[in-house]
Amino acid sequence: MGRGGGVEPATAMDPDTMLETPPRTPQGGFLAMNAVSCGDIAVTPGAVEFKGVQPDLIYVMPLTIRNRGKSMCRVRILPPKTSFFTLNYVPSGSVAPGLAVTAEVEFRMSEGDGSTPKFHDRIVVVTGKEKCEVPLLATVPAPFVSFDGVLDLGLCLENQPVTKVVQLDNTGTQPANWRIEVDEGVNITFHPSSGVLIPAHQHQDLNGDGKVELHEQIHGGAQSHENVTVTLTATEQGPVRALARVICEGQVPQMLDISANVVDQKLELSFPDKETGKPGEGGQVGKVDFGTTLYGNEMTIVAVLANHSPQPTPFFISSEIDRSSIESMHSAIGNEMGEHGVEVPRPQTGPDADMLQDGVL
Repeated sequence: MGRGGGVEPATAMDPDTMLETPPRTPQGGFLAMNAVSCGDIAVTPGAVEFKGVQPDLIYVMPLTIRNRGKSMCRVRILPPKTSFFTLNYVPSGSVAPGLAVTAEVEFRMSEGDGSTPKFHDRIVVVTGKEKCEVPLLATVPAPFVSFDGVLDLGLCLENQPVTKVVQLDNTGTQPANWRIEVDEGVNITFHPSSGVLIPAHQHQDLNGDGKVELHEQIHGGAQSHENVTVTLTATEQGPVRALARVICEGQVPQMLDISANVVDQKLELSFPDKETGKPGEGGQVGKVDFGTTLYGNEMTIVAVLANHSPQPTPFFISSEIDRSSIESMHSAIGNEMGEHGVEVPRPQTGPDADMLQDGVL
């Protein structure tokens, strides 16, 4: 437009954002806001950012100024102060209710300005006694690798590897040459531990008309993100905490906080509480006391078998009867009852009397 070169699109940015350290979504993009208001006037977008600017190209972003009130509004726009940003706006007097006027913000830098990473400015929209600011920001091409910075591996077994996946995304405007480092002695590995990610979105002049418009966009697809498998093999029980460094050329190093709790694979058999009789509340005991019972009767005690490890565990329970004691007791009782003419049934002492039980918890 006017000064040659191409025209590339811009994106909206939150006007309340501090331009030096703008907040990011989990994907690394800037937060966007549809509009800012001053009185009955709404300005869309509420802020402007030009990403990945190149020398000697013109970047253009349209602004819409709408009257949302019920009466005529007179609008003035104070232009940017720096020479990099330009306001194209023809004052049209008052704006009728429900109608809108448009303006354009342009950005252009020369070859010698490429060493500056960011360009800041603002425009001010004034109506009556009300005014609002629209921040302007332009950034040179740079990579940006984004990811979830906290990785909780949960409960892990000692000496058994546990893995989880972390996804890296390049939401910047240049290819990202990345690598992951961790201190020596930490039993954590990454696969892959380095690579190159292309930008998730790139704007190009697809129709060859000399302008790069917002819809002329190439998606990086699978090459713009990487799934990294993180593997921990802990050799000691207890909590584990490690900080890995995600390093990308042209970007401040970021930290990946890795944590886990290492436990032993353990089964626990708990018996009823002696006072309440509730199963599992009596803890572990060295022997099971069935108390006094009549010969030939059955008594049942319910125990709870619990798996305190994070993985399913097979179990096998077996018990063998004390055959010599049972035979001796049967002989004594049988002789005594036999004097009264009562026959005492012989107890089962064969292999089928042993208890076997298995399963998986």
